Amino acid sequence: MALKELEARYASKRSKDYKLADGEGLYLLVRPNGSKLWRFKYRFDGKEKLLSFGAYRTEPARKAPGVIVPNYENAGDFVAAALSVLFGKRFDAHGPIEMSGRYGVPDMTRFAAPVDPALPFNAGRPRVDYPVPLRLAEVRRISGLLLDPASDSGELAIFHGAAAFYRRALQAVEDDPEMAYLHLITAGEILSAATPFDEARHLDDDVREVLATLRGLGDGDRMARILLARLHGIKRRFVDTITDLVDDGFFQRTEAVERYAGSRREDFARRIKAAYDLRSQHVHTGYEFGHWVEPDRHGAEVQLGNPVVPDKDMAKVLKWAPLVAGLERVIRYAILTLGVRRLGIHLDDLPETQAATEPPAPV
Repeated sequence: MALKELEARYASKRSKDYKLADGEGLYLLVRPNGSKLWRFKYRFDGKEKLLSFGAYRTEPARKAPGVIVPNYENAGDFVAAALSVLFGKRFDAHGPIEMSGRYGVPDMTRFAAPVDPALPFNAGRPRVDYPVPLRLAEVRRISGLLLDPASDSGELAIFHGAAAFYRRALQAVEDDPEMAYLHLITAGEILSAATPFDEARHLDDDVREVLATLRGLGDGDRMARILLARLHGIKRRFVDTITDLVDDGFFQRTEAVERYAGSRREDFARRIKAAYDLRSQHVHTGYEFGHWVEPDRHGAEVQLGNPVVPDKDMAKVLKWAPLVAGLERVIRYAILTLGVRRLGIHLDDLPETQAATEPPAPV
């Protein structure tokens, strides 16, 4: 028999949890503190499962001068981005169901399009790098980044900013690999903010010579400072940051079916520079490159041929730029390495996987 509205509304708290059945596995759980929570019990593949649907009702915020009604609508996106990086899988937030006395309908439109289970970020197995087991209990590894206000810092903001664009890339990659690629480059640019600017390292010889000439002029120091503020060697910082965060162990593994299609240390910096240049070429020329970098079921991380395009500069960039599968793996690794080195994420106890020494079998 279905649960009546008055029964649910006036259900009183007891010393222990108790349930009010609504039928077909749905019930209202009444807690000793008086909270009322919807639960749904069902069976899948012969095993009993339990879903939580939130609270039965919360009191609307009191409207009065000076009362601020909290809005947590973005909390789902915030958490989903962190989980996407941790597991290397796509997590979607579907919007709040109930908040501050207001109710909503979850946005399930992302379920309308099928996904390719052969792609590493969709597959039901851990990634080859930082192979976090696919169970939600592993969230404990990053709980401090989500819940501890004392850990707020510039580096924490960098982590979450890069994670947000990494997640956008996973959401876009199958429908729009070009946009996914651009999101990954943006995530890398955000990471580069964690690398302090070093004039000797991040500016080329010609620029340093110009600065030296300026400083020799009457008002040259001021002009040099103005110029430096606008330069900051953005591309070099991008390349240096990514290459610093990706260690030699990364290149001992691959998610490509064939090892020769994986990333290599000897040309890695050149490929990361080409990835940045590809974004620049796209912005300045409008050239569409998505079909050149899209993921395939063999998991290739680098270009295996010479793209034939009318523009020679674009052809050179496409030849060396990693494919979106390779760049995705790089950016996730870099974000997590930043978290391990500077934010206390604990990943050193993760198990080794077969894929760490042997490429995955063809699908």
